[in-house]
Amino acid sequence: MTRFIVAMALCAFALAPCAAQSFTSSPASPISNALPPTTDVITVSGGPISISTMKVVLDITHTWDSDLDIFLLPPPGLGLLPIALSLGNGGNGDDFINTEFTGTGDGCLVASGPITGGTAPFTGLFNPEGDLDWNLLYGLDGNGDWTLEITDDTGGDDGTLNSWTIDFGPFVSQFSGSSAPALAIPDSDPLGTTDT
Repeated sequence: MTRFIVAMALCAFALAPCAAQSFTSSPASPISNALPPTTDVITVSGGPISISTMKVVLDITHTWDSDLDIFLLPPPGLGLLPIALSLGNGGNGDDFINTEFTGTGDGCLVASGPITGGTAPFTGLFNPEGDLDWNLLYGLDGNGDWTLEITDDTGGDDGTLNSWTIDFGPFVSQFSGSSAPALAIPDSDPLGTTDT
């Protein structure tokens, strides 16, 4: 009976979803070429000391997406350059709704492709234009001030940075097995049972 309880406890642990840490800002800041670039800061405290998987999620309303150049600025202490998320993509399409970014080097998340191949409102998971710069984040400390910077480089259309989120993972279970048989482990058999 003891082996059965231990086996069940190990399975429950292996199948449990791994916790993610989310840090969100909802500034409702205006985006306009008549204004300086729109910036907003998320201060991450208690985040990962070594980034293993990460995504940034945007909610932006704007009536001409190709007007926008969007950058993520890592904490200054990391010594990294700004990461281009999207530079003039989307043509005359509107909005970035639940637009998620992650790097090609992420071992957990797999994007549908680069943002340059997407269409407005860019709902889903994409690789940023600055993918090589993004991939430098893995293994670094995630704590500090992260800045989102949005420049509207053409007049006539304005918008709003509604919210943005930084999520640190892992986001999925660490269980990688392909078989989950319903087997009882008999108490009288010292070898137990096997899955064939």
